[in-house]
Amino acid sequence: MDYDFSHDSDGHDTIRKQKTILITLIIMIVSTPFEIMLMKYFDINDGERTIAWHFFYCVVQFLVLFVINFTALEQPQYPDKRDRLDAVLSLIVAAIIIVFKVWFVNYRVNSFEEQALSNSNDTIGVITQKYLTPSKHGSPTYYLWAGQSNSLTRRHTVPEHLYNRINIGDTVILQISKEYPRINKVLIWNPRKDEIAKYK
Repeated sequence: MDYDFSHDSDGHDTIRKQKTILITLIIMIVSTPFEIMLMKYFDINDGERTIAWHFFYCVVQFLVLFVINFTALEQPQYPDKRDRLDAVLSLIVAAIIIVFKVWFVNYRVNSFEEQALSNSNDTIGVITQKYLTPSKHGSPTYYLWAGQSNSLTRRHTVPEHLYNRINIGDTVILQISKEYPRINKVLIWNPRKDEIAKYK
């Protein structure tokens, strides 16, 4: 009597697939603290959040799992309904993890900035740069850089009307973190002379 080993092979294949997907999902989760630290690093040292980088990084993570499902696991057509369902569910779980990661990382960085500004000074600052990023599908994104000096500035996203009204070299009133001087908040974009005099 011949024994059919195909069932054992299928069982091992299924376990291998599940382990691979599980490891990938775990990596997505445990990489979150690294992403938070990196966002904080750029926030402190460059005066801007690397939101575009973080979004791209999360998309790459999702694509990695996509490749694992449809290429690395050697199931390009998913003839078996259970395999197909496992693949769809793993991608749904990955999408949920990534959405949560993006929200959580931004929440933690916001909390970090609020804490940094809780120990701060209000002082006079200056607009050092302004630029806009065009968009193919909507309005451009407008940026103004403000800080105590050219070397200690922070990028702020502003509406179009404010961008058009403010020029490089204009004076602003800032709330600046004592510990991380690049982290600042613009209190007054167009201060009056008497408001500027308060901080001289």
